[in-house]
Amino acid sequence: QLNENYRNANLRVSVSTDLVNRLVPGEQKETLPVDDVIMGTPTVGCSETVSTVRVRCLPSPETWRLELAASGEVVSETRSYRGPATLFSQGNAVFRAEKQLVVDPHGVRQSSTNAVADSEACLTGVSTNLDRVPLLGDLVQAVATQRYQSQSRQAEREVRNRVACHAQTRFDDEVNQQLEQIASQFIERFYQPMETLALNPLALEMRTTNRRMIARYRLAGHHQLAANTPRPIAPSDSLLSLQIHQSALNNVIEQLDWQGRTIGLQQLYTELTERFRLGDGHMPEDFPEDVTLRFAAEDPVRFVLEDGRMAIEISLVELKQGRRGWKNFTVRVFYEPALDDPQADLV
Repeated sequence: QLNENYRNANLRVSVSTDLVNRLVPGEQKETLPVDDVIMGTPTVGCSETVSTVRVRCLPSPETWRLELAASGEVVSETRSYRGPATLFSQGNAVFRAEKQLVVDPHGVRQSSTNAVADSEACLTGVSTNLDRVPLLGDLVQAVATQRYQSQSRQAEREVRNRVACHAQTRFDDEVNQQLEQIASQFIERFYQPMETLALNPLALEMRTTNRRMIARYRLAGHHQLAANTPRPIAPSDSLLSLQIHQSALNNVIEQLDWQGRTIGLQQLYTELTERFRLGDGHMPEDFPEDVTLRFAAEDPVRFVLEDGRMAIEISLVELKQGRRGWKNFTVRVFYEPALDDPQADLV
């Protein structure tokens, strides 16, 4: 009952598939040389592949369940060598590769990729070493053309299998690369900083609807409370919504151990940028120098979220800059979201 009523999730994220599909790479083009053996015949040339990737949410009450699908077209111009004959052809193949991902608090699982392809090719020309020989050159060309046509279905079947296999391998490689990058950023920028502060980041809920991925997290040490008030209803038409209960912010501040601490302002800035991986760590040019803070012994910094705005209260025992100093005061600053700002800034 304590967990449900006083230590509930204090961080909620909802991401729509519309946003995800805006962020995935758009149409991709790739030109590659062809150097292969098809039906025992050496084949060379070049191919151009155009592909797109789409993400779809599959409803799941306890996990994130996603379907990833890549589709595309391969256009090729090749020449094949059969004895004295060289056959020129144009090919066109379409493919589709798809797989499912399941994300839960324990990690990511993925199904094997299912890839299918369809292809067709047409002969655009034939040349032989005997073209200059009357009758014989025409005969060799006719024989080469007839043999190409008789084996065309079997060759197209082999091409389809190779296109599907290549699409599956390429799709798996790209998905694994992207998953590793996302997992690395999540661990480095969120999980590790929170774990270092003993905030025990815990996913209390992960689910998908047919349009959204939703996660509810709790950031709280074993001795700390978390969300204890109802959250506002998130807009139903948002691409992304992030809801934060003030307990998440205050728990982070409490675990920084600023209570009664004396520290230089520049050192404080450096610690924060390093601890939370903020920026490149370079000090802003207009940052004040020779400033020392001594925080209050209780609640040195506190966040209060109410009435559509955020108040930050900073309580100091002493603030010094050079020979000047001020003692025992609290600063309260109010912020509210700039609703017309696409950056979602607080001002």
